[in-house]
Amino acid sequence: MRTLFLTHEQRLLYYQEPGYTEIILPMLKSGMLKEHCIYNYQREWRWLYSNYEKSSADKLEIRRKSVETQYKLLEKKFEEFKPELVVYIATWPSEAIRSTVFLELKNNFSFKLCSVISDHQETDTDSQTHDRCTINASDLTLILDSFSRTERIKSRAGIYSDFTNTDRVIFLPTIPLWDYFKPSKIKKYDVTLSGSLEGFRQNVPKNCSAVE
Repeated sequence: MRTLFLTHEQRLLYYQEPGYTEIILPMLKSGMLKEHCIYNYQREWRWLYSNYEKSSADKLEIRRKSVETQYKLLEKKFEEFKPELVVYIATWPSEAIRSTVFLELKNNFSFKLCSVISDHQETDTDSQTHDRCTINASDLTLILDSFSRTERIKSRAGIYSDFTNTDRVIFLPTIPLWDYFKPSKIKKYDVTLSGSLEGFRQNVPKNCSAVE
């Protein structure tokens, strides 16, 4: 199966991001893929947006032009590679690929779309909108880090009542590659805080020190 990976690059180089180490790399190591191609869409988006930002256009016009050009770049990649499966590793909504782009690509090309979304603060309207639209456009959606949220989406409970295609959402917990572990007898940290709610972890030490 010809597989196109659409990968993000949030704070690290794309091959250091969890989307690569926990999704893409295991798929590549499985030996089950026929051919594959990796396209770093987030780096392209930042380049597009920064170029249009130099003009005197307002933010809505800048975003519109960026989305139009993003589609053209993706369309060219699809024409060149002709993927059968597209694996989309989502990023934060402001730099993500719009669901309208995927729907337009589906009108012009034959492929299955598997999207990977992450847990986030459910009160964030932009993130909720992105996930709802992405799930609607996808043939399969993977959530790696929150079983409870997966269940709420699938049952369309509460704020998820307007979500569609929720039967295509599955929970897929990933296991970090052992290559990234470096066992040592030397203790480097007293406490490790893990989790996926960005912006929340930094407040935990402050809250803990407040009750000492």
